[in-house]
Amino acid sequence: MNQRRLGLVILNVHSSGLDSIHGSLDYIFRKLYLKGQYSYVLEKGANPFLFAGLQADIFLIDTKTKKKVFEERIGYLGIVHPEVLKNISWSYPVSCLEINFQILSEKI
Repeated sequence: MNQRRLGLVILNVHSSGLDSIHGSLDYIFRKLYLKGQYSYVLEKGANPFLFAGLQADIFLIDTKTKKKVFEERIGYLGIVHPEVLKNISWSYPVSCLEINFQILSEKI
């Protein structure tokens, strides 16, 4: 399957960088603007490679009705689980974000 996706990874010696990842998501949506009609909402995620409780799925919502545009998530963000980092020999906290632009372009 060929899809257009945006991925961000932040590795920081002093903190997880989750606040920077979330800020980047806000910035992306502000720049996309999506005709002022769409925004996003975060809901509890269940990705096994991300730290439980420190992750979220991203859903597109209509800004007027505050309802999901469609049930499929458009991305996720969170802190990478320490076991995953250990397996790839990274010793510092890592946060990540992925957005599926293919879904946005096809559905809107």
